Amino acid sequence: MREMDVNAKRELCQQQEARLKAELASLERDLQESKEKESLVASLEKCLQEGKERERSLVEEGTKREAQFKELLRSLEAEKDNLEERLMNQLAQLNGSIADYQQEAADNREHLAELQREVERLARERAELEAEAQSESDGAARLEEDMKQAQRERESGSRVW
Repeated sequence: MREMDVNAKRELCQQQEARLKAELASLERDLQESKEKESLVASLEKCLQEGKERERSLVEEGTKREAQFKELLRSLEAEKDNLEERLMNQLAQLNGSIADYQQEAADNREHLAELQREVERLARERAELEAEAQSESDGAARLEEDMKQAQRERESGSRVW
């Protein structure tokens, strides 16, 4: 009986040892899984931290670019306003020049019309003077002819006597 007790105890011990070894193996697997999960959590936390840092970096970069864009937009609007003002000034100068040229052209047309009237008046005067000169020339030629005729008649009359 003793041997049976010892064998029973041994068997009981072996069963307990087997159960404990199984529990130990289960605990070791659980521990290994836990370590793997911890490693995965650490890796995920690292990725999360890197993601947050990247997000913060992107937000900073976005903020900087937005500020640069706004500054560029303000600069372009100021340049556009400046160009519009310069264009308006140039248009005003051009309109002034056009008005001056139009006035000068009108004055020149008026002066040309006056000169044409003067030329026409002088042409009429010249025609009148030429006609008068021709008349005087014709009159002088007749007078000279009359004088020559009278001279011839006198010479002829003095020969007759």
